[in-house]
Amino acid sequence: MKKFLKFCIALTLLLVVLALGTVGTLWYIWSANLPYIGALRDYNPPTITEVYSDNEEVIGRFWDEKRIVVPLDALPDHLIQAFIAAEDDRFYEHEGVDLVSVTRAFVKNMVAGRIEQGGSTITQQVAGRHYADRTQKTIKRKIIELWWALQLEKTLSKYEILELYLNESYSVLYSFNL
Repeated sequence: MKKFLKFCIALTLLLVVLALGTVGTLWYIWSANLPYIGALRDYNPPTITEVYSDNEEVIGRFWDEKRIVVPLDALPDHLIQAFIAAEDDRFYEHEGVDLVSVTRAFVKNMVAGRIEQGGSTITQQVAGRHYADRTQKTIKRKIIELWWALQLEKTLSKYEILELYLNESYSVLYSFNL
């Protein structure tokens, strides 16, 4: 009986090691083609190109996207707080993924039988815009978004994440003529 118990424990440990090794190998292969997370530190979205005259007056503007990058410090505090309240009221309390919001959205969607509510954080939305294929509504995309959100929180400060979000979301800053 003792030999059989030792055999079962050894077999279980071997299976666990093999499973972890397989999962690790598959993760390595799957994630090898993902972009470098630090690229967002130096992220420069397409902005307006201005042409100046000799006396430094703007004589022309060209753009594919009419965008200017506005530092977070230049935005009204009430604007920042409004977006945090509307999109991710626990923004400063989580590490990129808010399990409370995910669980709430999951339960609400299951009860409704369809997607009625999202549980993505501001960080997940930034990650999704830069690292996930937004045209697909798949589990794989959500996993990539979740993983990148966790990585973003390790790489960027909350300030930097919020600045990226507000400079890209809904053309928010254009409407304020900043």
